Amino acid sequence: MNLKSHKLKPFQRFFFFISGCFLWTGILLSGIENVHWLLFIPPTMFLGASINGYCFGIIISKIIFKDNK
Repeated sequence: MNLKSHKLKPFQRFFFFISGCFLWTGILLSGIENVHWLLFIPPTMFLGASINGYCFGIIISKIIFKDNK
């Protein structure tokens, strides 16, 4: 599998960054001890995708649904 074909575009990276920041802000304002641990996964993945340029959720979805674009 060629990872270069899965590289995120700048507007997608910005979207993941803003979404991750909003989710983390909501978690922090709610209180970390009040939020279930499962809710930490999406914002962490969003920020990771904005930093490294690859969203593993999108890559896995493309593999499952056989999208070769």
